[in-house]
Amino acid sequence: MNTLHSQIRAVERLARNQHGVVTRAEAIDLGVSMKAQRRQLASGAWRLLLGCLVVPATPRNADATVAAALQSRLGAQSVVTGPTALRLHGAELADRQLIAWCPPDTQPRIAASVRILRDDVTRSVATERGLRLASTIDALLDTLITVDVARAGELLDRALQLRWVTHQEWADAVPARLGRGRIGAKRLRELTLRIAEGTHSDGERRMAHLLRRAGFTGWVANFVVCTASGIPKAELDFAFPDLRICIEVDGRAAHSGAKAFDRDRRRQNDLALDGWLVLRFTWAQIVNEPEWVSGQIRLAIANRSRLARIS
Repeated sequence: MNTLHSQIRAVERLARNQHGVVTRAEAIDLGVSMKAQRRQLASGAWRLLLGCLVVPATPRNADATVAAALQSRLGAQSVVTGPTALRLHGAELADRQLIAWCPPDTQPRIAASVRILRDDVTRSVATERGLRLASTIDALLDTLITVDVARAGELLDRALQLRWVTHQEWADAVPARLGRGRIGAKRLRELTLRIAEGTHSDGERRMAHLLRRAGFTGWVANFVVCTASGIPKAELDFAFPDLRICIEVDGRAAHSGAKAFDRDRRRQNDLALDGWLVLRFTWAQIVNEPEWVSGQIRLAIANRSRLARIS
């Protein structure tokens, strides 16, 4: 076998164990010179990513490959965070900012397109197949302090609505980031005020305001439905527990994606079979037709109250 061919195969084997990423130094150690590397790059068989070689040029998991390249460049103590980590934890989002954390006493050199955080905030780290990833809550916080204000609000709504994180996880993680001079502290304080009401989205905040303004009583936000043995099985946006009326808000950051759509329908069927009346309202209906929304809720309450008296 041609020596160079066998050396290239050796690089490819190493890449398979490193999410498709090999440093140029590792390739040289395996006998593939810089000149040979340039030929592979020129042919399109390999490509460069953050100064690393991606072998082959089209990896199976682009986010894992990006994370591996970041870690190779930034060192073993670095943590991949932001949208890349969120997607690797299973979240669906289109944001493509590259964000990583490095120890404060380091001076990493990497492309300007990568946002490097070097604060002293301790992040919870999950190691998955050799990748050091910030936990979902830390990756979300790092994203929120780097995107623009409008996107931060949308993303927080989506994260809460799709249960990427809980209010309690937010409450536990945010205080450590609010010290004087900390990057993003002002943004996180503003977002904390935004969710202090306990709702998950702009649509839910508007629904809570509508319910109060219309004089409804007996409702609870984020009501948890439990099994007979006390095990939580569903969280409702709003509920009138005594009447078993559930109100769900389909906000602008709605439960998108096929999995979320199927999960919501299964959940709604389970609630209906358990005796709940489920009312669904969109953000547009709450904003543009508040009287109609109030009327629907009043009608549901009247019907349920009449049935309760009959039984």
